[in-house]
Amino acid sequence: MKMVMMNGGLGNQVFQYIFARFLEYATGQPCIIDDMAFCVRKPEHNGYELERIWGLRPQRLSEQLDEDVVREICDTCFERGNEPVCMLLQNFGLSMDIVQEGRFLEGAYGREFPHVISCPPNEYTPKIAALEHHTYYYGYWINGDWFGCIKDIIRKELTFPPLTDERNIQMLEQIQSDDDAVAIHIRRGDFVKLGRALDSSFYDSSIQRLRKVIATPRFYIFTDDIPWVKEHLGEYGLKFSDCLTFMEGNTGEKSYIDMQLMAASKNMVIANSSFSYLAALLNTKQEKLVLNPLKSRKII
Repeated sequence: MKMVMMNGGLGNQVFQYIFARFLEYATGQPCIIDDMAFCVRKPEHNGYELERIWGLRPQRLSEQLDEDVVREICDTCFERGNEPVCMLLQNFGLSMDIVQEGRFLEGAYGREFPHVISCPPNEYTPKIAALEHHTYYYGYWINGDWFGCIKDIIRKELTFPPLTDERNIQMLEQIQSDDDAVAIHIRRGDFVKLGRALDSSFYDSSIQRLRKVIATPRFYIFTDDIPWVKEHLGEYGLKFSDCLTFMEGNTGEKSYIDMQLMAASKNMVIANSSFSYLAALLNTKQEKLVLNPLKSRKII
């Protein structure tokens, strides 16, 4: 039995799901999603989204346990925050190996954990699928090679639902039919607080490169901080005289629509976020051009 920790926003959830599907593909064993992070009173972001958006029904740990056990795990691991789920499951008598990316467990809980196998973060390390014992995987697994092995399966499973509002329907048709469309993702918000926001120079150099190959680019800007981007437009290599469309309205439970629209564009400038990286992987345009700030994240 394999078990994969799942938490975070939509991008992280999908990459953890892709990794779980890779494990099933590579081993022929069922994989359970540890979804306990979404069973707390106030889950992160928009909560668990895979079923709501795509109708996916992987095996979930919360559905395998009695309600009182779920509550005890949530209280211990999230409300009090003093024990990771994998260690608590071991205390309950479930014997299993634990694999972490980097030292994510130590970073999250501020202490050492014995007998934990570590692998390089966000690298493709398929040998970890071959562990013979029951195994719990703690990480994010944001690497295109996990996706590449099963891309046909994943792209079929992650077919976006039909849009229902006229504004987004028109925008999707517009972006899909325009070879000069350029989707630009500028992630700020929590990335600014964490010191992870990309410098505008990456966007500036990317836009200059695009101007050399696209005569009349039409820019569709996806950002969580429209006022900031407008105020600093020149720093991003853009001009108000450009054909600019700032995407608005797809927030909260509708956030996935921005991913859907980005994935429809032949040309993309993506951020260092799992959200726009996933949009690039789900983009099936022939001869797509993706300008990517992280060379370690392969575009397939």
